[in-house]
Amino acid sequence: MAIQMQHYSCLNACKIKTKFPYPICMTQSSNNDQKESLQQQAAVPPPADSANQFAPLASTFRRRLLTGVASASVVAVGANFAGITSFLLGLSPENARSLKLDVLYPIEGYSRCIEANQAFADQGFEFIYPANWVGDQTLLSRAAGKAERSLDPPGLKNGRKYVNEPIVAFGPPGSTGELNY
Repeated sequence: MAIQMQHYSCLNACKIKTKFPYPICMTQSSNNDQKESLQQQAAVPPPADSANQFAPLASTFRRRLLTGVASASVVAVGANFAGITSFLLGLSPENARSLKLDVLYPIEGYSRCIEANQAFADQGFEFIYPANWVGDQTLLSRAAGKAERSLDPPGLKNGRKYVNEPIVAFGPPGSTGELNY
């Protein structure tokens, strides 16, 4: 009986505001009484209205959820995840092609290649090719070799060969070049 009265007096006397739903009180008693007192304090029922306890967290959760969904949507559209950007641009293909967005994203199954001549502004070319076609790897390796050789100091013999070859080429994957553009 003395332990129960001590427990209730502790709860009434302990008005410390904490982040926990239960007040924290310590009582001084003998070893046997202390064990019983701690067991009784742990047996205090939770507050009846736990919805009010988590109400301040609701607005934070809602804000974080909306921020996460918005940023994931922006990334998905920018990366053409699952073709969503191509689908959205396909709703108005004329406007998307006039803005030349088909250089980055395929529109209705076609992409665009633009090659501008740095020496002459009015020269250059552009063409549209199927989106599933790939660039010619032979031209890419030749261009990488030329760039690598341009870093070397000039040799004693200037035996450069000037070869007229295409700048870019696209074709179906796995082909030998007979259908290249």
